[in-house]
Amino acid sequence: DLEDYQQWLSDVQKQENQTDEAPKENANSAQARKDQKRREAELRAQPQPLRKEIARLEKEMEKLNAQLAQAEEKLGDSELYDQSRKAELTACLQQQASAKSGL
Repeated sequence: DLEDYQQWLSDVQKQENQTDEAPKENANSAQARKDQKRREAELRAQPQPLRKEIARLEKEMEKLNAQLAQAEEKLGDSELYDQSRKAELTACLQQQASAKSGL
């Protein structure tokens, strides 16, 4: 009987040790999940400035494309090439060159 009691007592102690370790593991795994989420958020935040820069550049390109289209439309007008509109032609050519160099 005494041996059975010792066996039972050691089994109870093992079970208590396992239940004590389980919350620690859960706490560690909760902390690990929290750390993992933080790292993932940091990784998502890293390219954010680049995305903003890309959006800004795309808007600038749209603006320059519109200016270029406007200049080319004006250049398509045959009356623009009259001697009396030489200054307007020069300005239009400069606008076209500026838009092309910006792109």
